[in-house]
Amino acid sequence: MVKDLQSEGSGYFEGVSSQDKREIKTLYSWDEVPYFISTQEEVEYWRSHGLSESLMRGSLITGDAGESTMITLRMHPRMLARLKRLARMRYLNYQSMIKQWIAERLEEEDSR
Repeated sequence: MVKDLQSEGSGYFEGVSSQDKREIKTLYSWDEVPYFISTQEEVEYWRSHGLSESLMRGSLITGDAGESTMITLRMHPRMLARLKRLARMRYLNYQSMIKQWIAERLEEEDSR
């Protein structure tokens, strides 16, 4: 997928020099993405940063409802409020963000 985005004529890297293409920092966790004050600040950030394959895959693959099992999780209201605030800053649904965090931790545990 990254190869397709970097191919000539795709428009993804239009206006970016080949030197800039080599200096893109790969992000491996959503926690590495800062809160942006302006759209311009976000544009500048993403010119020098990109998502790892696992983050990209995790944010693109949604799965069918038949592939998911509903669970109930009890937590303190303040913790839930913090989770919702963090998700909103990342333009994510808080439940999706929680699932992504769990998936990242499972990958981390499997690699030990």
